[in-house]
Amino acid sequence: MGTAERGLAARRELDWLCAQGIGWAELADQASAVITRVVPYERFCFHRVDPGTLLLTGSMARNLGPPSGYRQVIQNEYEQDDVNKWSSLAIAAVPVASIVAATAGRRERSARFQDILRPLGLSWELRAAFVSDRRCWGYAGIYRSDGECDFAPEETAFLASVSGMLGAGFRRALLVGELPAAERAQDGPGLVLLDARDEPLQVNLSAARLIEEMAGDGDPEMGWVPVYAVATRTRFAGGLEAHSRVRTPGGRWLTLHGTLLRNGGQTAVIIQPARPDEVAPLLLASYGLTRRECDVTGLLLRGRSTAEICLALGISPHTVQDHLKAIFEKTRVRSRRELVSRVFLEDHLPRIAAGEAVGADGAFV
Repeated sequence: MGTAERGLAARRELDWLCAQGIGWAELADQASAVITRVVPYERFCFHRVDPGTLLLTGSMARNLGPPSGYRQVIQNEYEQDDVNKWSSLAIAAVPVASIVAATAGRRERSARFQDILRPLGLSWELRAAFVSDRRCWGYAGIYRSDGECDFAPEETAFLASVSGMLGAGFRRALLVGELPAAERAQDGPGLVLLDARDEPLQVNLSAARLIEEMAGDGDPEMGWVPVYAVATRTRFAGGLEAHSRVRTPGGRWLTLHGTLLRNGGQTAVIIQPARPDEVAPLLLASYGLTRRECDVTGLLLRGRSTAEICLALGISPHTVQDHLKAIFEKTRVRSRRELVSRVFLEDHLPRIAAGEAVGADGAFV
């Protein structure tokens, strides 16, 4: 079977595999076995991605040395200036590139090649982002050892041709979930209805669980403090909706929304897990960032340039720089890379290490 025939057969098999609704790790493992028939390799890594922030939420690797090397990969991705960053490939016109092409044949210019690949005996690297409907759901790195040949243009083209297919497959894999159905059912919004004296009138099951989560192992009444605060703020704001953000003792971010009802001055407070695109800005809000500074931060995490931030937010480059200066001062970092690294190390890495489950939206549940 020729190269073209192998590529066509592999695309058909990947299309079938991505439609099976299997879990993320199993899909990555089986997809890799299919890809190697067209693009041979023995060493690889696949990463699960939160499309809201483009930060990693999980990883699997084969034949790439001890797990301690993972920290080096993270440092390179989020702290160093280098070629073929996955976050850059996720928004590139072609989401696949080799290290040779990216460095114009001078691999020694890459810190990743010098510090990570070469010590492992790896000479050739091909990186890919799996993008579907303009959202990235996974990353991959595949490698060849010293003595093997570089990845050919047709191999790069094949991997690029299945990027969307694999992106949709990894998105579908998240719909399967990693929690039992009974636990997933607990993740609905919580609703608390209070009278004019903040006496609870109705509390649904989700709200009761989330209030208990906010209390942690401490006094159960402490879980009610954010609820009362939002209700009071709503009432004294003349009916304007109030919002609050709470990080639970377990490390999860929740958002609380209060609204005044017309029925006898009653107040409703809705409690729910923060949306994927809110998590990183919420983490940074703890440093005192304003809403606009959080907007800028969210775009930075997705790899947007100053020009793209200007276009998205309708502000000038000078204003963007002012926001960046304030963000850096408040978070005590000196660069965009340090900012992204801080978000990953403080929020995502502990969750990955704890094996926290990821939901259908690509973010930690």
